Amino acid sequence: MPHLSKKEISSIIKEAETNLEYQNDKILHIGKAHSSIIKVSKIHKLILIEGNDKTGFQHINKRHDYFQSRFDWKGNKLGTGSKFWSRTFGYWDYLKIADEIYTTKNMVQDNEQNAYNLYRAKLKINDVECFYRLVVYNGTKIIHTIYPEENISIWKKSINFNFIRQISNTSIDYANCLKNVTMTYSNKKEIVYSIRIIKDFNRKIEVIEIFDIKKGIQIYKEQNPYLLAFSFFPIELLMYEDADLIIWEQRILDYHNNNLN
Repeated sequence: MPHLSKKEISSIIKEAETNLEYQNDKILHIGKAHSSIIKVSKIHKLILIEGNDKTGFQHINKRHDYFQSRFDWKGNKLGTGSKFWSRTFGYWDYLKIADEIYTTKNMVQDNEQNAYNLYRAKLKINDVECFYRLVVYNGTKIIHTIYPEENISIWKKSINFNFIRQISNTSIDYANCLKNVTMTYSNKKEIVYSIRIIKDFNRKIEVIEIFDIKKGIQIYKEQNPYLLAFSFFPIELLMYEDADLIIWEQRILDYHNNNLN
């Protein structure tokens, strides 16, 4: 069953055809209702609507956006749906990818009895190649959803690692030439673990420490040569948010599983 009524679909199509500003790259329309148009693609005139949890832009973000989908809880477990690459830029890239997929040769489902048409194509985006799916409302160019068939996000995590990496923060000890970068991890309710990386510029090493926040104890420590050496402060924090820390996240998971009572 479609998530838009026939009346809404007709209204969306008419609005997209009469208002060419939706194709203007310099204008982003903020949707006030689930049927509001955000943008229309330039090549194939595909229509991206505001949507909700079930369809459109909001649905795509919640299920497949690298950052927002990390908060897609299924009970006490994180959702495992496929994620876009972390540098995919919302509506702009969604429409660019949709335009590449939307050709007759890529249509794999065209059934009048079905509420949607499915298109599928293998694309190479940001040096990552995989199949993408585009689903539009039957007989229209209104996008229901779009997503990669694989999880191509940078942040890889251990199986059953049901903790969200929060925004990184840093502090600098100029007197001792130290920089501390801390990533905290939360379950569905609260922050429970953290990984702290201490950069010692004098000794050219990094010290990695893992803490159980609730118990206030250190659960792991190691020392290495520089592993993640980014020189600019704002960029460094962004890189740590995306960095592959699966080795230490696995240690968090092992500790957590061994202390379940």
